[in-house]
Amino acid sequence: MADTNEKKIKMSSKVFNFLWIIFFGLWATIGQVLYGVILCITIIGIPSGLAMFRTLDVIWHPFGRVVKLNFGSHPFLNVWWLIWGGFLVPLGYYFAGALFCITIIGIPIGLQIFKIAKAFWAPHGVELTVK
Repeated sequence: MADTNEKKIKMSSKVFNFLWIIFFGLWATIGQVLYGVILCITIIGIPSGLAMFRTLDVIWHPFGRVVKLNFGSHPFLNVWWLIWGGFLVPLGYYFAGALFCITIIGIPIGLQIFKIAKAFWAPHGVELTVK
């Protein structure tokens, strides 16, 4: 019985991830890659640019992933990130998530966007795990 429930959960995660890619994930991925490349152009922005590339996994497949913040693993880089405008990234995701949550059908996507926003408060040292 538990085996069939796990299979149903994995299948629904795949379906939701596919719908996610169509409605939001592709655009978010393109924006994230461009932002990471722009950060990597400057020497001082390379650590933050690499952090943008590490978080692409949760942007591409948010359903079935858990985001755990570990601010203490790189506190200097996380503070540096927030001071130099990094706080705008999660605020943008919160805005997009709120827009999706206006409709009932958009609530699951909005909740996943909120999960992604959590990852960008401390992108240096964020841990992404599969459920």
